[in-house]
Amino acid sequence: MPEKRRFKVDEMNLIFKHPWFTGCASPSQTHKPGNYRLTGSEYWVPVVAAYTGCRASELGGLMMDEVLLDSAHPHFVIRDNKWRRTKKGEARDVPILDALMELGFADYVERVRKCGAERLFPDWEAPGGKDSDRNDDKQWSNGKIIRAFNRTVIRQMLGHQLTVGARLEVTFHGFRGAFKAMLGGSEYKVHPNIIHEVVGHEKEGMDAIYVGKIGIEDTYPAIRACRHRGLIIPPNRH
Repeated sequence: MPEKRRFKVDEMNLIFKHPWFTGCASPSQTHKPGNYRLTGSEYWVPVVAAYTGCRASELGGLMMDEVLLDSAHPHFVIRDNKWRRTKKGEARDVPILDALMELGFADYVERVRKCGAERLFPDWEAPGGKDSDRNDDKQWSNGKIIRAFNRTVIRQMLGHQLTVGARLEVTFHGFRGAFKAMLGGSEYKVHPNIIHEVVGHEKEGMDAIYVGKIGIEDTYPAIRACRHRGLIIPPNRH
């Protein structure tokens, strides 16, 4: 099977023209264009992935008390909880970028809080049970919303420009690579240690020993203003 690759900005622009983001026919016809705006996981899961680089399980299992919008440095806390385990059991803080807030993310969080939901994406059905002793990312990535994104949204919006083999290369995970490329690219040139800290990778060489954990007070100001240059996502404010 081909190795998964990152999304390019022009590909993300096509993806975010899908009815999940621009308006669909009805709650049951989400892949057909229309005037019905989705305000839940179909819209927000891909958008948050594009601006955090988080893995599917990290987003699916994200609990409301791990979303800290009122912090001096707004961020997500990615850690083991009853819904999923993290890679190697290590916790990290992921800055919430200005670009995400501009799309109406705070309004979404407030609506979910008022509903009393435990998870940030309550309409994203969790894998069977709450047993966290499992390969979480694989099971969350097999969930209905991710399958629909990979099998229908990507094919509907990118299928015309992808060869048969290339279709296996682009999946939801491509947002993670796109986020890392944005941070490390020529426009922002974010230090590799900051990038590794934010996306949950080990730091390279001796930095893994001597640098240690980099706090949100350093990672947030380093990347809060970063955005995918040229990417247009329809806002979702209600």
